[in-house]
Amino acid sequence: GTYMYDAVAAAGLLACTALPQGPLPSTFGTEFYNAKRNFSFLGLTGTVSFDDNGDRPVSSAVLSLSSVLPDDATGTFSFVEKATFERVQWIWTGGERNLVYNYLSTDEPIAQLQPPAAPPPPPPP
Repeated sequence: GTYMYDAVAAAGLLACTALPQGPLPSTFGTEFYNAKRNFSFLGLTGTVSFDDNGDRPVSSAVLSLSSVLPDDATGTFSFVEKATFERVQWIWTGGERNLVYNYLSTDEPIAQLQPPAAPPPPPPP
């Protein structure tokens, strides 16, 4: 969704920066790549910019972690923001990690993440 939108917007803006008008020259790819050096814009996911390798720095993106909670009275769902990831760290809403898991449980599903028990030995020949 939003990262795709920012990627398409970045490509379009970079193309316009590299070649604002006229036919595409054979050097367009190089000009497009070089245009990212001093390029940034405020996208849906935060400030979009690129490092020397052409990658987006992790610190430039903003992520949001939400719980989707049902409202049985109205038959609808609500998104409750639990945390945002900014500048390489999670910032928890209300200062604590209070997540809601499946079936409205607040218990972390650690047991479900354990590897299964070893399989039984094969039968004798």
